[in-house]
Amino acid sequence: MKLLLSIRKQMGWTQTDLATYLGVKRGLVSMAEIGQRELPSAALVRASQLSRLLETETEKVDEKVAELLNELDHAASEALARWKKEAAIELKLTRELLAETEANYKEAVHLLKLLSHLPDLLKGQKNPAASVLTGLQEQKTLNKLKVNSPERQMNLKLKIAELEARIDLET
Repeated sequence: MKLLLSIRKQMGWTQTDLATYLGVKRGLVSMAEIGQRELPSAALVRASQLSRLLETETEKVDEKVAELLNELDHAASEALARWKKEAAIELKLTRELLAETEANYKEAVHLLKLLSHLPDLLKGQKNPAASVLTGLQEQKTLNKLKVNSPERQMNLKLKIAELEARIDLET
């Protein structure tokens, strides 16, 4: 009788456990499971009641699982929405930083070109302060070039592309 085996497996019982519950001997449960003997009617009634109880409990568990999966799906959707919002903010800030970096780099290149003409303009003047200031300005401009280098700009562009791809994947 497949019902007995099913009950036993669902309950995690041995044949002895099921026999005790049904009020019969273990050998009878063993023979009934393979269809060689019939259980007494009182044992069949108890087995039937236990089977209905298991079905009801299984339905309750299935409902609870469905409810939990729905809650999990909702929480995942909310987390994804938060992540998208954060990624969009990071994308905006990175784009702004790239624009600023590009502008600073262009400004530094332009300033360096201007500074290269300064020695010609200062020829014949005996003002050591002007040449010191020129040297300091040149050093400051070179530092600005390093900080806003094309490599940094490329890294920012790659970060932007990565953020855009992540946002697009989740859309």
